[in-house]
Amino acid sequence: MIVLSLLVLLAFTLRLYRLGHQSFWYDEGQSYYFAHQDSLGAMLDVISDSDHPPLYFILLYLWMSVAGLSEFALRFTALFWSVLLVPLVYLLGRRAFGTGEGIAAALLMAISPFHVWYAQEARMYTLATFLGLLSSYLLLLALQKGRRSLWLAYTLAALAAPYAHLYACFVLLFQGLFVLLWAWRSRPRVPFLRAWLLSQVGIGLGFLPWVSIVLREYASNATYWPGILDLKRFLLDTVIAFSAGLTLPLDRAGWMATAFLLALGVGCASLAFRRPEPRPRQQGFSLVLLYLMVPTLAALVISYRHPKYAPRYLLLVTPAYYLLAARGLATLRAHRRWVGLAIILLTVILFGAVQSLYNGYFVEEYARDDFRAVLGYVEANAWEDDAVIIVGGHAYPILDYYNRLGLAAYPIPPRLVASVEQPVSRQLVAETLNEIAAHHRRVWLILWQERLADPARLVLNELVANTLRLGVGAEFHGPPLLLFSLEDKPHFSVEPPVQHPITVDFADNMQLVGYELTKGQWLRDRQQRDFAATQVETEELVFEPSETIYLALYWRTRGLVEGDYIAFTHILAQDGTLYGGWDRKLGGEFYPSSQWPAGDTLRQEYPLIVSPEAPSGRYQIEVGLYLQATMERLPVLDENGQPVENRVLLCEVQVE
Repeated sequence: MIVLSLLVLLAFTLRLYRLGHQSFWYDEGQSYYFAHQDSLGAMLDVISDSDHPPLYFILLYLWMSVAGLSEFALRFTALFWSVLLVPLVYLLGRRAFGTGEGIAAALLMAISPFHVWYAQEARMYTLATFLGLLSSYLLLLALQKGRRSLWLAYTLAALAAPYAHLYACFVLLFQGLFVLLWAWRSRPRVPFLRAWLLSQVGIGLGFLPWVSIVLREYASNATYWPGILDLKRFLLDTVIAFSAGLTLPLDRAGWMATAFLLALGVGCASLAFRRPEPRPRQQGFSLVLLYLMVPTLAALVISYRHPKYAPRYLLLVTPAYYLLAARGLATLRAHRRWVGLAIILLTVILFGAVQSLYNGYFVEEYARDDFRAVLGYVEANAWEDDAVIIVGGHAYPILDYYNRLGLAAYPIPPRLVASVEQPVSRQLVAETLNEIAAHHRRVWLILWQERLADPARLVLNELVANTLRLGVGAEFHGPPLLLFSLEDKPHFSVEPPVQHPITVDFADNMQLVGYELTKGQWLRDRQQRDFAATQVETEELVFEPSETIYLALYWRTRGLVEGDYIAFTHILAQDGTLYGGWDRKLGGEFYPSSQWPAGDTLRQEYPLIVSPEAPSGRYQIEVGLYLQATMERLPVLDENGQPVENRVLLCEVQVE
């Protein structure tokens, strides 16, 4: 068909255009790293320690041996599967609804900014979507025609799908429910039920070698913080992505999403109140509805208490989304009074898609993080013996891809999978930085998802405190880049010296072990200062109204902590009147105290601004901890572990 051929050509053109223009980002670096092993066996060993199934990487490994290692070459595999979705969604749409709906669905798939984006990313999402759609189409054919060859083809496609992405298991779930639903409605039931059960046995046995790895990773995966999934955010992000992609402002994306939802609503209503249809069409209606609903609900359930979710994980249900929207547009077009509405909805979708695609191609705000520019700048300005640190270390593969000079690279922490349960320790940071300082005169620091890997900012704080920061003459879209001189051969301590060491025990295993209090700026050069010889007693410091008191507190855990505490810091007059304060959550939102390991120490800064109305006199610095939910202060304990107070009076300062 000429129209379908033109749509396939359009899809190919949109996906091919500027395919290699953007930098690889973190996920694509992982794809390169997995597929760039010395052998398939070595690759499988590496992948088995990650949270990915192997099919995509096996295909990419084979493709790279022919096509090379450029961004264009690695991304072309995703483009290939994405283009094949266009004729395939047409075939399913034609069988489920009719030729017009199939063409409309193919159009929506061809111009989808969401699909164009992931067709230009060296990841497995388009492959998983293709296999999910192919297996669904083959299942419908097998049920309707009953041929063994179709059941065999379905079994192979369905088995391959979860080997591409684990969320494809939700597609198999909807397919199973669809078969059982149709068996309940059908007579006789036995022939196709037997064939389907045999296919499920084959799929189960075929996926069995990877099941133990899946269960292990699900039980131990800690790449995101524990919590409860935000249902509103889940639905909003998913609908916006399906409709407008990732490259439109929310207000404009909302118009596209509204147009899609109206069309989809009409499509669902047309199915609910349809006239009697031939049996093949009835099967298609049920299949498409379940195709959209079941995987989405399954993803919601599995992510609810394990909130690691992104809309791309559900790219594999977008064919159903576009099919139902296409059904709605075709239904409106079939009724003369509603033709105008169909034209309006399609116009909104088309114009929105054009703008979203333009932004994805040309607007830097929406581009992937530019690791290529960052490493290109390092390459152009590096000395021969420079080193590069990347925090978090799970982004090391992208550094490896762009590190053409072969500079010494230090991932911190040195693992490929991020873990919020195992942030970097002071000992690891000190050992790594001392090793770097012993062999290199300068070190570049790249920060990527450091809130996951180094929520206490140990690496950055130690480098700022103990080395000379050099200028970086450029800014980049994405990961920050910093440069530090190591020519003075600094030494990094596991426990850096504290200006004023103290020991105050709190309940729930919390402890205050020291503080710093200065005028003018934070105390940064802790490493090279001799506190005993140079420190000024806080009582001798004089501050003016509106001046900032730079206070830093050192918090430590004596054991595991149950609560997520907020530290309060107050400037109190002798009569208890408050003349300034600063409250701050320990560790911030990304490293609350309940996640600190036993014995961990965190330095946190509190800029206390003296009130402009503060009269001259002596003032006390009061600190303590409380729970935000109850505002109840955490007791201070005596040497016998008994509560004696709910605050600590650190010191006095003079205001004049």
